[in-house]
Amino acid sequence: MKSFFRFAPVAALAAAILSVPACTEDYFDFDRMQDEIFVWNPDLAFPLVFSSLTVEDIIVEDDENQYVTDSDNFITLVKTVTVFSETLNEFLRLTSPQGLGTVVSLNQGEIDQFTGSGQVQKVVSPPYTLSFDNVSGAELQHAVFSSGLMSIHVTSDFQHSGSLLVSMPELRLNGLPFSQSYPISYTGGVFDQTFTADLTGYEMTLNSGGGTHSIPIFYTVLLQNGGGAVPNTGNSVNIDHSFTTLDMAFADGYFGQFDLDVPEGVVQMDLLDNGALYFEDPRLRLVVTNQIGASMRVNVQHLYGQGDAGLLPFDYSQAMGTPFIIAAAPSVGDSSVQSFYFTRTNSNIATLVNGQYNDLFHDFDATVNPAGQSYNFASRNSTVRVTAEAELPFWGKSNHYIFEDTLDNPLAEIGDIKDNIEQGLLRINTLNGFPMDGILKLYLMDSLNNVVDSLLANGEYTIRSGPVNSNGRVTSPANTNNDIPIDTARVNTLFGAKYLIVHADLTSTGNAVENIRIYGDDRLQVRIGLQVKLKASPADLEGL
Repeated sequence: MKSFFRFAPVAALAAAILSVPACTEDYFDFDRMQDEIFVWNPDLAFPLVFSSLTVEDIIVEDDENQYVTDSDNFITLVKTVTVFSETLNEFLRLTSPQGLGTVVSLNQGEIDQFTGSGQVQKVVSPPYTLSFDNVSGAELQHAVFSSGLMSIHVTSDFQHSGSLLVSMPELRLNGLPFSQSYPISYTGGVFDQTFTADLTGYEMTLNSGGGTHSIPIFYTVLLQNGGGAVPNTGNSVNIDHSFTTLDMAFADGYFGQFDLDVPEGVVQMDLLDNGALYFEDPRLRLVVTNQIGASMRVNVQHLYGQGDAGLLPFDYSQAMGTPFIIAAAPSVGDSSVQSFYFTRTNSNIATLVNGQYNDLFHDFDATVNPAGQSYNFASRNSTVRVTAEAELPFWGKSNHYIFEDTLDNPLAEIGDIKDNIEQGLLRINTLNGFPMDGILKLYLMDSLNNVVDSLLANGEYTIRSGPVNSNGRVTSPANTNNDIPIDTARVNTLFGAKYLIVHADLTSTGNAVENIRIYGDDRLQVRIGLQVKLKASPADLEGL
């Protein structure tokens, strides 16, 4: 095939041009862009753009948005959003800090024993009750702590030394009950000291100390005569026993009957915002996963679409009755799962997705243990979770859907030759595998990302779809070629631009009347070359 370019016979200039860092493929071949020989003879030619726009340019994947393909490579966009999620320690919030205060003093008989024998021992046993912020009526049996700090603040105004033994037989680590002796040292003045213990890994057996959520604590105060003033009934050892940063690794028993705090929220349904799309078969799935051994009754207070079109009540009655019951997890580490699937046949999800309703507003309330007392359990990572999965199979229509690709301008580093250019020509070649027609534009941006000019802005270049089969799939990509002259001013702006934006405005086949399908291997390839005629001969540019 005969080339339609005449390259400058100047070695230095040729080397300079070939060294231009362009966003092109190595195999960019101007000869292959058009079969016919164009009679306008340029002095220089530059590869300008090679862009391949695929479905990845439609869908920005992140933690919420993912696209999946079937065996035929047909695409479905899936957006997964967590509507509600709570773990054990949110479900049952332990009060922090919490604790009890105890005063140990001596009666006259105990004082007489101290002065007679030189020592006295006194045991007190106030029950400790575990408290919660958000529940009432609960009757826990066990709580295992993944973290927590126990502080024992001791003051004594006895003028004698001794010890404080703290025993908690229902607080165990590796089966051994908590028991620790702390010194009380009189050195003049009031004894004042705080002792701490890490509760990580401890198991607390509750309801064994005389009340709900209570455990027994035994304080044994031992005083030995150290020669100080004789004690009186006004002297005391004060114990401030507190628990902070308690976090449960496991709990069981009865969690109580209470309303679960389910915050209002929205699920974004306008998943693609760069063009008008009509989806023939949109779907929404609500998945309730319960890893907590407690059932719940859920009632829908509000569920409606909202957006520029106003409010649209969501018709969910065929797919989901209300109220409905979420079953308890059958065992620790297991879960119960319940799904509600909304389609165009059992709801108005298609109207919501394809209308101007960008969000699905939801407001639920839930009651834990609606049937009353039962055995409940949960581990630290157990959750009750509701997720919404919006599924958009790429089957439908598009109206002025926008593809864009931003590239570095390969001419930016050789802008010195622009003053010697008399006229220019863009040679454009597209290979379109999407079942969509449209127009191509080329925007020029400066280093601050401001658009300074646009080429092909008047629709000079048309993109055509290839033939489409009965399933809405292109059977063979369509190739389109065109040559667009540009004046000197536009050429100068092109050489001065920092970035190029390839902008394709596409509408589905049949002017957005016929349904089409998008597949993972669909793509639009755009190749653009620039040819220029020089005011001077190429040899005169050798010194530039």
